[in-house]
Amino acid sequence: MQVIALIADTPETFAAATVRLCLDQDLHARVSRNGLEHARARWESREVSRRLLETMARLPALTPKRLGAMDRARIRSRATYEASGVDASVGRLSSLLRWYYFRLGRTRLPGHLPGI
Repeated sequence: MQVIALIADTPETFAAATVRLCLDQDLHARVSRNGLEHARARWESREVSRRLLETMARLPALTPKRLGAMDRARIRSRATYEASGVDASVGRLSSLLRWYYFRLGRTRLPGHLPGI
């Protein structure tokens, strides 16, 4: 039988096992090696993935959390924008227009008041 850990039920037996582990170099090496092999076998990513998928398959149908009003509005507006087919350059165009109107407002034209 492989020893992968020393288990104790009371503080006294835990202390005794710890002292034994510190004094017996062969026991320390065996427990360290076996514990590491056990951890690698049990927690290797493929093994964890397999267990997680098995657990999820046993769960009843999961129901998503209900979205708040703001989140629903954001999702609807995003979906409407994406379905509209409007090019993404429109955002850049509106920035360019704001810059143009700002510059135009600062320009003095003959017979016009600034900013109009």
